[in-house]
Amino acid sequence: MTSLEWSPAPVGIDASRWVSRSGCRPTLVVAHTIASCQRLLDVIGYVEGDPRVQVVFTVAPDVFNHQVARFLDRLGALVLPWYQAVREHFDLGIAAAHGGLHQLHAPLLLLAHGAGRSKRVRPGPSDAPVLADPPVYGLDAQRLTHDGRVLPTALALSHDRELEVLRRQCPEAVEAAVVVGDPCVDRLVASLPRRPDYRRAMGLGEHQQLVVVSST
Repeated sequence: MTSLEWSPAPVGIDASRWVSRSGCRPTLVVAHTIASCQRLLDVIGYVEGDPRVQVVFTVAPDVFNHQVARFLDRLGALVLPWYQAVREHFDLGIAAAHGGLHQLHAPLLLLAHGAGRSKRVRPGPSDAPVLADPPVYGLDAQRLTHDGRVLPTALALSHDRELEVLRRQCPEAVEAAVVVGDPCVDRLVASLPRRPDYRRAMGLGEHQQLVVVSST
């Protein structure tokens, strides 16, 4: 680790020497993968434009995080190394995945990393017992708690049915849950009047259909 790798601003004991606007509330955006980072970009605009808020990013530990730093660099994002992020206090942390969250020092808003939580947890090694009703990923105690502590201060849910699943799988996290809807659905609904414009932009004829396939 060199001094160039550790950012002197906008957080840290000497940050006030370098920032152009003092007194901002630092908010940490925790990017684990490209998919979860894109999910976070859906909502970060709601706070990023507030001059009282200083938004910084970090790349969290994840088996699929190898392209995230390059993605953030193309966005021009201010990125703190993970080992610095876990040693600073933030007024808010926002994440859409789970790795390393117990190391952060911030009240945490936890989102789904896709449009709703509908994926079942994969079984472990081949010799592990197969559960008759495997838990729904992201609403299970294994990911929402650490050493008996509920990790998110606020757990954003898309709809009431997710709350029912959470109550069954991790009742200790129900108090943190907030049903807020889904930004993907919000954008689709808001874009409906512009459907003809989108079709023309993609070169679709009047009687053509566009088929989109998406998979993790």
